[in-house]
Parts: sequence; C-alpha cells; structure tokens
Amino acid sequence: FIVFFLQVGLGCFSQTIIFCESDSLKEFSVVSSDNSNNLQWEFVSGNGAQIIQGQSTERVLVEFSLPGIFSLQFTEQVPNVCSTSRLIDVVVLPNPSISFSSDQMCVNQDSRFVNTSINQSEIVSCIWTVPNYQFESENLDFTFLNTGRFPVTLEMTDVNGCFNSLTKMVEIDNPPIADFYFTP
Repeated sequence: FIVFFLQVGLGCFSQTIIFCESDSLKEFSVVSSDNSNNLQWEFVSGNGAQIIQGQSTERVLVEFSLPGIFSLQFTEQVPNVCSTSRLIDVVVLPNPSISFSSDQMCVNQDSRFVNTSINQSEIVSCIWTVPNYQFESENLDFTFLNTGRFPVTLEMTDVNGCFNSLTKMVEIDNPPIADFYFTP
C-alpha cells in the first residue's frame, strides 16, 4: 500500500498524485480537526475507481481498476454547523501494453523474438528472460540448446516508471532431417 496524507486546513488547495495502473490499491489518509466531526470520502469525477474500505474514517482504501483521471474529495463536517472539503486529483497511468511474436523454433538454430508492442509512452527498458539468461534489447535472437517447452518473458518499463510483463511458453523441436530416396 502507498499512503497519501492530506492535511485539511483553512486554505484552499488541491493535490495531484500520479501512479501506474499496476499500483491499483491505494490508501489515503487525513488528520481530522476533531474526532467528533463527520468525515466523508467520495469520487466527484472519473470512472473505474471504488472506495472499498473506510468511507467515513480518516483512512480510506481505494481500488483503481482502470487508468484515467479521478478527483477524490474529502469532506469534514462539524455536526450541524459547517464543512470543509478538499480535492485530491489522481492520475492513473496505463501500464505498457506488451506483445511479441516468434518464428519457428528448433534446437541449435537461431530463434527470433520480435517485440510487437505499441505504447503511447516512451519505453525506456525492454528485458527478455529465457531460462538462465537475461538480455536488454528491443528484440531477441537466441539459440536454444535443448528441446522442450521453455518460458520466454518480456518486461517493459516506460518513461513514467510504469511496468508490465508477458510470459509465453515456447516449444523447441528437433529440426527436420532432410533426406530423399530414388528408384530406378
């Protein structure tokens, strides 16, 4: 969990918090002026966020199921007198979208893995993992020395620090044996 503190005072302000889609569960916290005051959290804009715990307390647990821009409002009300509200603007950035393709793979022959991902944010890191090896490159050429099923993973991080990974199982076969025969 990441905890964000919002100090409620007399001045009017708004905070902006930015994080990645993979950090979907967040805890927000305030220090109230008086424990007898009524506290309320609510989303005043944005779709795909849900308060899952602590609606009327100093600590609220929020789940963001989609990337987007959200406004979370905290209100503290003195019973039957007045109230003060503050906004927290929350920007949830999408994780990198990952896809890759590969060609026919045979033992002791180069296998090519092509990163086919398309992203809106600049990608700053592409890391490929195959059994016992790790490489940093956009695409990967690798020679498997044994037949079988092996995991191949591509991990990507964008300029905002958002991260995602994709693992595919690949089948490595023996190459076909070229041969011919003839008859008179």
